[in-house]
Amino acid sequence: MFSRDGYHSPTVSTIRVGPGEAVARLASARKAGYVVSNGYGRLKGQTIRVGHMGDHTEADLERVLAALDAPGFATASTTR
Repeated sequence: MFSRDGYHSPTVSTIRVGPGEAVARLASARKAGYVVSNGYGRLKGQTIRVGHMGDHTEADLERVLAALDAPGFATASTTR
């Protein structure tokens, strides 16, 4: 996740991805039916924004994260 203490948003989360991965990960999630977006400004191409306004469950979030973690991508726990 990409936020500092005191700057967390209740409506959107930003996830940092590896160099050149944003477009492919976005395409994977969109193909699975999710609406996700690229980062803004200097973070464009380096981050993915996932909205979570409304009535979403933890299971919903796990499904969108799985769609972003398409085959061939390392998980966050293996890249830190």
